[in-house]
Amino acid sequence: MIAVYVRASWLEEIGDMQQSLVRESGPARDVVSLLAGEAHVSYPFIDAKIVRRQASDREGVFLTVRIPVDAVRGIIDLTEAEEKNYGFMGPGKR
Repeated sequence: MIAVYVRASWLEEIGDMQQSLVRESGPARDVVSLLAGEAHVSYPFIDAKIVRRQASDREGVFLTVRIPVDAVRGIIDLTEAEEKNYGFMGPGKR
């Protein structure tokens, strides 16, 4: 899993959808980290599979999201212990 750090203002732009995403407060008030399974650059976006708070029948635990590159502040590969900070243990890890 990876953490995708985004500007908190971008989450405000997407409105109520932000409530369905697994996230943590970032290192600064204006940054939030989202838990993702993968992310790829497709300029001018980052295409990411962000973890949902609740799995969808149709799409499962991941929500495909296109984040504008200018909203992204960093992408970090997480250890298994760091993943637990998000309250997500992943399939078969509970």
